[in-house]
This record gives sequence, C-alpha cells and structure tokens, in this order.
Amino acid sequence: MGTDLKKSERTEYIDYLRGISCIAVYLNHFVCIFLPGLMWKNSANSVIDNFWLGTPFNAITNGNSAVQFFLVVSGFLTAKKYYENRNKSVNSSGLLFKILKLIEITTPAILFSFILMRFNRMYHIQAAKIDARCHFVNCYNSFAPTYQSLVKDIFEVIVINSKYNAPLGFMAINLRGGVLADVISSAVSKTTDRKNGLLIYFIIWFLMIWNDQSISSFIVGCMVAHVVDKYGGTIKIWLLEKKLFWKAVILAVIIYMVSFQGDGAGIYHLSDKILKYAPCIRSAGWGAILIWIEIMYSVRNKRNSPKMSILTWLGSRLSPYIYAYHWPILLSAGCYIYIGYPEIKVKIRILVIAIICFALTLLISYIAFVTTLLIKRTFYKWGN
Repeated sequence: MGTDLKKSERTEYIDYLRGISCIAVYLNHFVCIFLPGLMWKNSANSVIDNFWLGTPFNAITNGNSAVQFFLVVSGFLTAKKYYENRNKSVNSSGLLFKILKLIEITTPAILFSFILMRFNRMYHIQAAKIDARCHFVNCYNSFAPTYQSLVKDIFEVIVINSKYNAPLGFMAINLRGGVLADVISSAVSKTTDRKNGLLIYFIIWFLMIWNDQSISSFIVGCMVAHVVDKYGGTIKIWLLEKKLFWKAVILAVIIYMVSFQGDGAGIYHLSDKILKYAPCIRSAGWGAILIWIEIMYSVRNKRNSPKMSILTWLGSRLSPYIYAYHWPILLSAGCYIYIGYPEIKVKIRILVIAIICFALTLLISYIAFVTTLLIKRTFYKWGN
C-alpha cells in the first residue's frame, strides 16, 4: 500500500518561507503598478529608488525571486518524499490529481476577475491614462469579457496562461514542472551512486535552461533533495567547522544570487550582459539556501518544530490563494482608490492602497480557502 507524506511531516521552515514569498509577490505587483521606480532602473527618479534597486533590498519587492522560490520548493518537496521513503511504495500525485488541484484554485480566481470586468469594476486602464506611473497595467485585462472567453480561459490556464488573471500562468508552469520532477526524482532516487544521480540532475537542468528556465527551477529543487540526502552529513560537518567570516561571505554571495533582478535594476544591471539567465541565478541561489537551512535545521532537530506562526500559517494554507486573488484586487480596489481620491497626497494614497488591498486579499483568500475545504469535505462525505 502506498505511503504519502502527511502535511504535519512537511518541514515547517518551508511554509514559513512560503508565507514570506507570497507577501513578496503581492508587494512586487503592488510596486510594479504604483511604485515602478522600486522595480525598474528606467523608472527610478529618486535617491531611495536607486538605493533600493542597487542593493539586495530589492529582493523584498522582487516578486520574480519569490516565484523562483516557489518553483524550487515544489521540486524539492516532490523529490524529498522519494528520498525519505525509498524503501517504501510512494504514491506519486497523478496528472489528473494535479490538474484538479490546479482547477480548484484557478477557476474561482478567474471567475472573480470575470465578474469584476463584467460589472466594470477594474479601474487600471483609467489609472494608466491619468498617471504614467501606472503604465505597467495598461496591457492587462483590456478586452471585453464574454462567457465564451471565460470558459476558454478556465481550460487554457492548465497549459498556457490566463487572460483574466495573468499571474495564474505560474500555476500552469507549476503543473508541468511538478509532473517532470515527479517522473525524474522517482527514478533518480533509486540510484545507489550519488555522483551519477547528481550528474543526471545536472544534465537535465542544463538542457532545461535552454528550453524553459522556469521548469529548470524544479530540477534545482530535485537536486537539492539529492544533495541533502547523499551529501548532507559531509556538508553539515563542513558548515559547522567553517569560521563565521567564511559563512558570512558564502551567505552574501547566495543573497546576491537570490536578489539578482536583471531588467536593468541598479548594480545588478552591470552584470546583466554577462549573467543573462537571471531565473537560473535566482533558482540556484534558492537551492543553496534550501540546502543550508535544511542541513542546519536538522542540527536543531527539525521534528521539534516551534509553534506555528502567522507566516507559517499563511504559507501552508493561504499562499496559493493569495497568489491567485491579489492581482484582480490591485486592478480593481487598488486602482479605484488611486484615481478616486486625487485630493489625498499620492504617498498617503499609495500607503492606504497597500494596506487595504492586502487586507482584502487576505479576506478573500481565506473565504476561498474555507469554501474550497467545505466543498471537498461535502463531496468526501457523499463519496462515503
């Protein structure tokens, strides 16, 4: 009989980092719309903008890095279950199950965007016309919503993208990458030669870089699981013996990799011509961080986890819903506040938007989470 890892056995720090990352994605899209100077060099028009872009602080609003983290973690968790249960039969999540998990999140989110558009409650186009700083959203959701396009979008998001809710394209990448990670890690985890296993992952990763950099992040996650399983003891001794100075140097390099933005962002654009593959750099950085924390966490006995924090709860329960609903809320409520209250100073308006939209995102995400849970429990009762 197959064995699935229970949620309680998931490493707690990953949910904690997921909680931080889902907030970072929200901040990234918020900044792209209302504070573009914190995202792109050509929009920076103040000392603060240039300082933010020119230091690793940009990782706070660099949603690209947060997305990369989600992809690496997905690959890591997929492979981890095979390495921890290599002597047992492990149920891989089938393609149909993965598609159903995707649809239960994306379909209500797409419908939510459709309703807002149908009743003319998205104000981003008006905001872009009034203020050039909102130009980022000018090309999104600028079509007439129809029931035919709604149905088409619900199915297209599984394999391509979403016209109604653009960030949901990440979910399609997550589906493809999850299937690939499942197939590869189930086979490689059975190899007895640790070097051969690492070489296989590296070759697949290298090939994926040229084909699909986002999917290559899943292979980085699989590679992390392999390294922790096969080389964990050696790395643990090495980390414990290293002096604080060298640990700080290594961490500084990793943080640079994770916060690498590209797109002409501050000091990072100086190396942009050499380091063209920013997603690969970020995913490699996140892979290194996962190895570091996974090994050091085991020293502190990761099974004795501290009490669940708010960030851990967000990461384990609401992170996919926050990702699915924050975008239409920013385009509707956020842009409405921005253009509807011109008498309020811009800085105060932007602060109010940040707070209200995040609160609305949490509320709607929680409602979606609870509703989905109740529907699933109802179907489960009917099935029994």
